[in-house]
Amino acid sequence: MLAIIEPSKNIDIIEPATTYKLELSLVAHKTGSIKIPVLIRIIGQNNLPTTINLNAHSVGPVMACKQDVLEFNRVDVLKTHELKLTLINQSIIPAE
Repeated sequence: MLAIIEPSKNIDIIEPATTYKLELSLVAHKTGSIKIPVLIRIIGQNNLPTTINLNAHSVGPVMACKQDVLEFNRVDVLKTHELKLTLINQSIIPAE
């Protein structure tokens, strides 16, 4: 599944000679480019559904490092040396 697309309303009435604004929400389930056809059917019309193409580009979590450099200085050969690196998730979605 690439994404979930939901309309603001599943069914509505469009008055004669008016414009209708349909809002769609998208929840992406993969990162990168997404291209999905959206079919809109007009009840009472014998034509095929109207197709619009939805194009989106989704991104994953945005991570940053608190430190620019990890400085170990002098270390003994064949001994374990540890430093802590702080990672910051700057997005509203969890990062694994």
